[in-house]
Amino acid sequence: MSTQRSMQRTIRRTLLAMALVALGATGTALAQPVPDTLLWAPNAKITRESSSVPPSVDVYFFDVDAGDTVTVDIDTAMSSELDTVLSVVDPRGRQLIANDRDILLQNDPASVNQLGFDAYAKFTVTADTAGKWQVSVTADPFGGVDFYGLLVTRVKPPAPAPEQPELLGIKIDIKPYNHQKTTPIKMGERHIRVALLSKRNAFDPFAIHVDSLRFGPTGTESSFVRCAKRGKDRNGDRKPDRVCRFDIAKTTFTLANTVGMVTGTTRDGKAFQGVADVKVLAQHHKHHNHKHHDHDDDDDDD
Repeated sequence: MSTQRSMQRTIRRTLLAMALVALGATGTALAQPVPDTLLWAPNAKITRESSSVPPSVDVYFFDVDAGDTVTVDIDTAMSSELDTVLSVVDPRGRQLIANDRDILLQNDPASVNQLGFDAYAKFTVTADTAGKWQVSVTADPFGGVDFYGLLVTRVKPPAPAPEQPELLGIKIDIKPYNHQKTTPIKMGERHIRVALLSKRNAFDPFAIHVDSLRFGPTGTESSFVRCAKRGKDRNGDRKPDRVCRFDIAKTTFTLANTVGMVTGTTRDGKAFQGVADVKVLAQHHKHHNHKHHDHDDDDDDD
């Protein structure tokens, strides 16, 4: 095929596609609802009574939503000389043109047809073009007259990630009377105290739902025992901090854990989280009198 003839065919296909919008034609689509399939016409035919009569036009309709990526794919046999032409019209009557709004309108890149032109279009539906779309299919008058298959598919946009609630970071002091940089947790102990430190104008440990408190290596462990009704300022912000007790056995700490995490919610519905370093020690078997370690003036809330 000469370069001149190729250019002439391209011009004819473009003009014919634009003319399809004004043509009154009927067509049927074989609807086979399968996932992501909007239209399927596996054995449609372009007809022409004589060389002086334009080829027939098949018209199809499909509905799409904003964000859908739509592919209109025409396939013919490998030996077919049929040159198919597409016209794609949005719900507002506007015809899609190649390279306009990222529209891809071209020969099918995966076509096995070595002789004819298998029309192909791909586009993404915008908010103002959601609704019923129209696809018209005909042939270049100088192309062969033959059967074709039409497949219209769509890919839905991924669902947005669920909105995460605002998480308030707080400071905690595990074993508040322990002065080591990394707090040791002894598995043989019964309870462990954790101080929830106030944060001026941001966090009041006495304005929380105590039943929401969780403590352990992930902050999801139901180990809460009780919280002090009174408190004192431990971090120097002139606001009282609060000590709460947790059951060590229910925290599920293991020797591999290196952090302890407290989570909960405030009375006004904000989620909060506090993390501190820990070192988990194996259970020791000697029984000591821990009476003087197990009570302080802000932890007698029974």
